Amino acid sequence: MQGKQGVLVVLTGVLLTGILPVASAQEQQEGQQRRRPGGFGGMSGDGMRSAAPGGSTVNSSNTDSGPNPQLSSSVTRETAGSQVAVNWENITLKDCIEILCRDLGMEFIISPSVNVTQEVSIRAGNVTEWERADKLEMFDAILETAGVQRIERGRVWVFSPSDLRPIIRAGEETDYPDGKPIIGVIELENIDASSAQTFLNNFTGKPQRIFGMDNSNVLIALGTQAWLQQMQDLLKIVDVPTSVLVQYVLENADASDVAEELSNIFYRRTGYDGSAVQFFAIARLNMVVAHNATQAMVPEIERWVQMLDRADGTNERVTKIYRLKVVEAETIGATLDDLYSSLYTQAQQKEEELGKTVTKNANASNDNKTNNAKKNNNQASSAQPAPKNTPSTPGGDAAGITVDEEVIILSDEDTNTLIVNAPASMHKEIAKTIEELDRSRRQVLIETVLVEVTLDESLDLGIEWAVLGSGDHSHSAAQTAGLELNEITSGSTALSEASDGLTYLLNANEKAMALIHAAQDDDRLQVLSSPTVLTRDGMEAEVSFGKEVPIEQSSVTDSGTENYSYDYRDAKITLTVTPKIDDYRMVTLDIEQTVRSLDADSEDDDAPTFYTREIRSNLQVEDGQTLILGGLIERTDQQVRTGIPFLSRLPLIGWVFGRTKTAKVGSEILMILTPRVVDTREETDLLTEEFKHKILGAMDEKDIRTLYNLSDDPSEMEHADLTGETEKESE
Repeated sequence: MQGKQGVLVVLTGVLLTGILPVASAQEQQEGQQRRRPGGFGGMSGDGMRSAAPGGSTVNSSNTDSGPNPQLSSSVTRETAGSQVAVNWENITLKDCIEILCRDLGMEFIISPSVNVTQEVSIRAGNVTEWERADKLEMFDAILETAGVQRIERGRVWVFSPSDLRPIIRAGEETDYPDGKPIIGVIELENIDASSAQTFLNNFTGKPQRIFGMDNSNVLIALGTQAWLQQMQDLLKIVDVPTSVLVQYVLENADASDVAEELSNIFYRRTGYDGSAVQFFAIARLNMVVAHNATQAMVPEIERWVQMLDRADGTNERVTKIYRLKVVEAETIGATLDDLYSSLYTQAQQKEEELGKTVTKNANASNDNKTNNAKKNNNQASSAQPAPKNTPSTPGGDAAGITVDEEVIILSDEDTNTLIVNAPASMHKEIAKTIEELDRSRRQVLIETVLVEVTLDESLDLGIEWAVLGSGDHSHSAAQTAGLELNEITSGSTALSEASDGLTYLLNANEKAMALIHAAQDDDRLQVLSSPTVLTRDGMEAEVSFGKEVPIEQSSVTDSGTENYSYDYRDAKITLTVTPKIDDYRMVTLDIEQTVRSLDADSEDDDAPTFYTREIRSNLQVEDGQTLILGGLIERTDQQVRTGIPFLSRLPLIGWVFGRTKTAKVGSEILMILTPRVVDTREETDLLTEEFKHKILGAMDEKDIRTLYNLSDDPSEMEHADLTGETEKESE
């Protein structure tokens, strides 16, 4: 019975601590009567399988799902004494705390935030001579590994998550023992923290955690140093540099100089693809572009750019060449010359006025010097001129620059460039001004139809009088879509009058268009010309129709020979239009209409007479709105035969039944205009297609065949592409 009782005591120690001390029968009996504070007794083990203490090994295990862990102990009895080894495999933290607390004679409280389900494994060699301090050291090591701290409150131990962890950067050497929980810091170079967190979470367990913030390059890791190093090794696989393209706009330095200096600084630095980083200068924008740089190199490049782009305190004159893209160099050069010449002149005038004021104040100060020297000195000091290097803009605040020195501007027509010599501080403002001026102008397509209407009794006083005579001035109608007379609809604007008898009808009203249609139906309307011109905003466009009349001139040589030469004079109708477009696509037209004709009575004279009628006008219309210019009436004498119908035309006796009289036959010149704003490529293509369809609509089948190189076979017309190509027959 004593032997069995001794075995039970020993096995109780095995259950609680995994340690099986070997003692004599007398020591076992004394152990039942008293218990040392640092001993391993205290609980009996249920469900254990044990061998006699005299055996070579004793194993204890619990195979059910109860709270007791699976234990394995090895006991070797030797002559000199006993040795005990500890081997706990995958027991829960809760079981470990419970066993050790009871063995050490302490009560315990476990915080709900402690992960008591995590498993720990313990292996120890000979623990026969362990004291209480040794057990506490092992206990604390287990708790630190699990991230739990032990707080002593009398006879009660409180277990809670450990908040005191050292902060260690990844790759940093430290004396902190490995295996203990730490707060690790991993710095990223190329990828952001949120992406790295998503990647690493696939490899972390419950005790280890990764935290990352958006738009940050720092990761916070909770674990051990070995685990932190492993995470850093994984990040090296994905945290690789990416190629970036960065640009820097310079304020003071020249872009070409800075690009060259940066190339010399980084010529040994390897870029993204293994080659060197390249720096390019964009002179027009005064910008430096870095190519093939990695994200890690960007802060260093920025620091160098800031150091190189500094004002040196001097304002030396610099000559720069500006290449223009759209506008002629002479035009922009003249504008800039006028601008900076005016600013420089105003600056000189203000300096002269300031000098006169200073002299006047100084003289007044000298006259009153004996009365109040101190007061006069204060006045004199307040009247001192501003230092010459003080930033100011004399007479040019709107420009925002100082023009203390003259700006020299030359234009090269062959290369369309501007050569500007000015202080270095002014070139930035000059470049901005040139950029604003060197822009494409909008264009205006002006469709023109020039017609001549023969006047009869109903139109004897012209189209204008025929419309105004009815007293109806305000008929309304829609805009026109084109300029063909049989397609022009009635207008929406009342009649207005221009000077010298010129009348313009905006979207001509119903009656005016009815009269024109009537004249067209009676063959009293003749289309003289229908040109279409495209001009830029603010540029003059001219349309003319007519002939040149030769004027004979003679000269006599010394030998008496008479030589003849001819001088040609215009006898034509000319229309000059200058469009100006505003931001609302309204078109202001400066119109000049000239009719120059030869007097019929002087055609055979050596010095013929020419009649000239010239009218100028300025009006504003909407984009696509049609207007009619009229009022240029011409009358000629013509012999007209009147009498009894049929009888007055009989030969020989027809004069008895009729008479011949001289009548005034008149004609009126009408100009129909439609301006269209062309602002984009799509609008240009649309107008081109419309014009092409009009041309094809006026051509007969033979002309179309000739234009597109078609044969006389009518079947080929079905395959003709009237936009300029023919469909090829499929092979």
